[in-house]
Amino acid sequence: MHVAAWPAAGLVAGTACGVFLPAVARAPAFLLLIIGVGVAAWAYRAMRTRWLALAVMAAFFAGGALLAADAWQRAWRPPLRVAFEALARDERAAAEREGRRLPEDDEAFAVVTGTLRADAAPSDAGGASLSIDVSGLEGRERSAASAERSGGILVTVGGALAADRMHEWRAGRRVRLPVQLHRPARYLDPGVPDYERALARRGTTLVGTV
Repeated sequence: MHVAAWPAAGLVAGTACGVFLPAVARAPAFLLLIIGVGVAAWAYRAMRTRWLALAVMAAFFAGGALLAADAWQRAWRPPLRVAFEALARDERAAAEREGRRLPEDDEAFAVVTGTLRADAAPSDAGGASLSIDVSGLEGRERSAASAERSGGILVTVGGALAADRMHEWRAGRRVRLPVQLHRPARYLDPGVPDYERALARRGTTLVGTV
């Protein structure tokens, strides 16, 4: 049990580092991984137990950090997020051509196709909240069919009819609906959790209204 604690501790610490500090350069982590493996091989042959434990812990730390950072980057910028940014750029360019002004943050209108990840829930505004796994977007300027499980969105459906239809929106149902998409709210005040990052960790990269 004591032997397994060293690599386990390194893996847990490295995973936490990769999740909370994903912007850390990859080169140092790769270098630490290579050095850790090399030192572990030498320590094993030389019967240096303490060096072996430290080297194994360092290697597991570097591996955990690399894997967690890669997973976080895929959660933060899935294909859905990339497709949304392309649609938002198209709408901003069209607005500039027409002399219209858009909000500072990116937003885009799209017809969304996907699968409900959970049953509809009542929203604070009196409508319904839908969590959707998106498989495709159709914007005003272009269509962007995304790969399976390309990203999730959290949608609020307003209007008087939402409450009457809520019982029909069950987990696993395929839906197609027009949505005004935007990034989740970001709170930068000290001590306030980052709502956008919290949603991304749960597989939701965008929010919207119907």
